Amino acid sequence: MEAAGIYEDFYYLAENAGITDFLHDQREQYLLLTNTFVQNFHFHARRSPPTVEFHLYDEHKEMTLYDFCEVCKLPYEGSVEEPRPRDVEAFIDEVTIGERRKVSKARVDSLHFPVLRYYSLFAGRCLIGHGESGGLSAPDLAILRHALLRDRTFSLGAMVAKRLSLNRTKCPIFGGIFASRLARRF
Repeated sequence: MEAAGIYEDFYYLAENAGITDFLHDQREQYLLLTNTFVQNFHFHARRSPPTVEFHLYDEHKEMTLYDFCEVCKLPYEGSVEEPRPRDVEAFIDEVTIGERRKVSKARVDSLHFPVLRYYSLFAGRCLIGHGESGGLSAPDLAILRHALLRDRTFSLGAMVAKRLSLNRTKCPIFGGIFASRLARRF
């Protein structure tokens, strides 16, 4: 990032998003721990308070979304509802060049600046665990808006929890950093 000249800008976005502690707390990741964690992860947004449940190896755990965010070093504030395409339609026009496909089919390579592309790829891969990070979904754009404009309309922690819950059957296994942080806590 330094050679590309985007290091400071990337960390500015990370600071705006409230994830600098997330970036600095690197943990060992273990395949079996990650696998059992991801395959059994569930997010319950409609409970009061919202909760997550998962396995750490063979132990079942349940905790509030707030506690999950604290342990995983993710911002909690904002709505736990899933961002919809209409919620980020105006934003996509501000950050892309000639993107006519709109939210559901927009691509990372249409973002204006390299730092926005890199941050979007980082968020897609490291935060919400996309197997392929070339597309821009409503959560991807909400995360980018969270970082660029400090927009806390949607909870970053809830978006991560929702994606972990959805990704368990859809794509390669991502989430080892979260599993390691939770294992350390328990």
